Amino acid sequence: CTLTGPWKPSSLLGWDSGPSKYLDAKERGKAAWAPEIVLPGEYRVSFFKLGRPGNARAAILTINHAGGQSERRLELTEGGHEWVDCGVYRFEKGRTGNAVLTGDGTGYLRADAVKFEKVK
Repeated sequence: CTLTGPWKPSSLLGWDSGPSKYLDAKERGKAAWAPEIVLPGEYRVSFFKLGRPGNARAAILTINHAGGQSERRLELTEGGHEWVDCGVYRFEKGRTGNAVLTGDGTGYLRADAVKFEKVK
């Protein structure tokens, strides 16, 4: 994950029990995940959500894939810590695709993990 902006360590533990990061969404930052794709094909993209009151109501995960760009709105104020399925997209070999998280300017933006799973 590559972070831009004034992100801070959070006491909320992520999917692997490691620390996550947070940012006041007014501060305009983003988090980007760019996997090394070894086998081109269809991949399911999932975002690990750290649901908590005070988080951004409409965070946006922009997925850049072989077919273009897709956006998924994420409600981060409700629910617990869980994986959110963001869809299946085609990715080419290399680091040509990515997922970028941005906020709606309210609450806290929380970043931990994005998963790219090859679909059989």
